[in-house]
Amino acid sequence: MNKEKKPKPVTGVLRHSYTMKDGDDFHARFLMQMSQIRSCAYQKEAHLEYDKSYNPIFQNLLEAKFAKEHCENLIKEHTQKILEGKEGIFHGHQIDITNPIDDDLNMHFKDFFIRGIIAIDCLIRHTIFMGYNVGFLFFDEDSKKYKKGLGKFPLQSNDPRFTALSDMIKNNKTNWYSLFREMRRKIEHEGFALPQLKYRLDNGKTEAIFPTFGKQSIEEVMKICWNSLTNLCEEILVLLLSLKLKDPMVIVITPENMRDKHFPVKYAVRHKDFPQANFSC
Repeated sequence: MNKEKKPKPVTGVLRHSYTMKDGDDFHARFLMQMSQIRSCAYQKEAHLEYDKSYNPIFQNLLEAKFAKEHCENLIKEHTQKILEGKEGIFHGHQIDITNPIDDDLNMHFKDFFIRGIIAIDCLIRHTIFMGYNVGFLFFDEDSKKYKKGLGKFPLQSNDPRFTALSDMIKNNKTNWYSLFREMRRKIEHEGFALPQLKYRLDNGKTEAIFPTFGKQSIEEVMKICWNSLTNLCEEILVLLLSLKLKDPMVIVITPENMRDKHFPVKYAVRHKDFPQANFSC
């Protein structure tokens, strides 16, 4: 007679999620900081639904961060190998590159812009979930989409909070966002690719010449875009979350020189009468 098989016990999985490095504030800002503000802005029973809507923003920002770091590491390691004579060996009339990085560099560079735009698109969808669809603010003010969105937006156009939001997005569009989105369009629709690396001899030593944008290096361009991208997402999220807070809760800013080195958050919810004291919701 066959014995009934006992169900096997469920095996738990302890998974390492993220490594937080000194000087890298991404996880502090987009995990801990946003979680603390969300916990005060929304009732506990709404947290799971909020997090489900927010997660695609975080995930695509994280993937853009990985793409940026891959590019930086490729450039750094390739340059170091050439300096050490492990790559770019000159003999006869040629420079030998046995492990070219062009394809990897190109792939991660393009992925950075693609993930960044996906993060913005996910942010706009998340603002719809929050009841404050900001998508129209990314269009020209004389467009039908702008006028239609303005008419449906919960804040009046003369409300200082709306003015702050509108001006912030307008400034970002002017300073970097329009060019960022145009780069993504060229990547996806025109087959944009970085020019191949070039090499030259300088006093008998091989030197790599990486593609540039004007006078800016790949690393400089990606750093500027990354800071602008994360700042835009952070500012919109915090501003809209602040609209959900009830008296006496307020958002406070911690000056950069006063932020905890291991937990460098910029924003936090506090009691308006005790802004220096930690506040738990």
